Amino acid sequence: MKLFLLFTALLSALNLHAQPQAWVSLGRAQSCEGFGICRIETSPSAQAGIPCQIDLLRNGKLNISFSRSQLQDADYLRYFATGYFFVEQDILLPNDLRLGAGTQTIMIRKGRYPVYDEGAWLSLIL
Repeated sequence: MKLFLLFTALLSALNLHAQPQAWVSLGRAQSCEGFGICRIETSPSAQAGIPCQIDLLRNGKLNISFSRSQLQDADYLRYFATGYFFVEQDILLPNDLRLGAGTQTIMIRKGRYPVYDEGAWLSLIL
C-alpha cells in the first residue's frame, strides 16, 4: 500500500491529474441522497458533479482521485472527513469509462472504503 501511495503522490507531483476524466455526483443512485456515488458522467453538463480522475488498477479495482480544490467544504465533511467513503448501493461504471477493460462490466460495490489523503488529492480504491 505504501508503494501505491508513493506512486499516486508522484503522479500528483507530475500533474498527470490535470484534466478531469469524469464528473462524479455524490449520494445514492437515483435520488442522489445518502452516501455513495449517484452518477458518473464523462463530460461536463448542467448536472455535472465533482471533477475527478479514474484509473483502472491491475487488480481490477478503480482508483478515483478528487482534487481537494474542487471539493466544497460541505462535501468534504460529509463524504471524506471520517477517513472512509461509504457506498450504499452498487453502481455500474459507464461504458465509455471502462478504461481499456474491453467488454468487461465494472461495478462499484456497496461497502466502506478508506480515503487516501495525498495532500492536494483524495483517492479511493473501489
